[in-house]
Amino acid sequence: MWELCGFDNQCMIGYHSSSMIWDAIAKNITGISEEEAFKAMYDAAFVDKKSSSDGEGGLSSYIKYNYIPYQVDKSVAKTLEFAYCDWTVAQLAKRLGKTKEAQEFNKRVNSFENLWDADKNRFWMKDEKGNWHKDFPLNDWKTLQPHYVSGNFWAYEYFVPHNMERFVELRGGKDGLEKSLDGLFSESIEMVGDQHVDISGFIGMYGHGDEPGHHIPYLYNYTNSPWKSQEIINTIRNTMYSDKPDGMINNEDCGQMSAWYIFSSLGFYPVCPGKPIYDIGTPMWEKAEIRLENGNTFTITANNVSKENIYVKSIKLNGKKLDGLFLKHEEIMKGGEIVFKMSSKP
Repeated sequence: MWELCGFDNQCMIGYHSSSMIWDAIAKNITGISEEEAFKAMYDAAFVDKKSSSDGEGGLSSYIKYNYIPYQVDKSVAKTLEFAYCDWTVAQLAKRLGKTKEAQEFNKRVNSFENLWDADKNRFWMKDEKGNWHKDFPLNDWKTLQPHYVSGNFWAYEYFVPHNMERFVELRGGKDGLEKSLDGLFSESIEMVGDQHVDISGFIGMYGHGDEPGHHIPYLYNYTNSPWKSQEIINTIRNTMYSDKPDGMINNEDCGQMSAWYIFSSLGFYPVCPGKPIYDIGTPMWEKAEIRLENGNTFTITANNVSKENIYVKSIKLNGKKLDGLFLKHEEIMKGGEIVFKMSSKP
């Protein structure tokens, strides 16, 4: 939420101020009273709200059923967002040794599983009695928008950033997730009805103009083909950003469109805020420097990078081979250099 015309803008779902607070604590940013932070986060996790655009917040129903029934507007999107926000509270409770509260929220963080329809292999909506919603056309905005924010069904199909391990299992393992992502980025769908203004910048069914899906291009890192993420990231950078007046595929929404580009041009991205790690993507610049607030400098070097050489062949961090596709926040803050060796082949 943010201030608009002197009032809190309550049109957004979840309670993501908790995400920002926990992310700062997880990254050891100083000056935060963790006990006071926990009180605020815990309070936010129980205060329901209503908005003019998205109706009842659904938090009371979420606590009662451990998911939000589809009688509440945007039920699937809200359930998934609440589960992530709950994870941030659980993390701080664990850090502070609050066993009771940690157990309470650890139950809530898995609520996304209650809307996973194994037969459909996707998140789907339920009523209060646990009955699945009937099928409806997925290419009609009017049928989608009662259940998803902005009607963007596909962004929320992949929104479990705090528990990717379980999400990969639900998707049928690494191969199942890869097949699903292949379909997302390659298959188009002809929508009918009035399209929501926030959804734009399509690659297949992925809409980069709607921020809840900004982590999706990096999810091939959780398959056996991370090079496919490198391809998608490069395509988005080159086709959906420019220095012209209409140089972004949609509006900034508090800076997220630009934030995605800056991270993705450097070569890494925070798939799950609150986890002090970044997923490796593909760097765009031969050399870039981050001048950190602690006085250190972190340098990103991409040897042989070019329009054709977009694939990461190897990575070294301060002269040592980096195993895996993740970069720790603490390693950046220490300063030093990460060196990518680029190639034209996956």
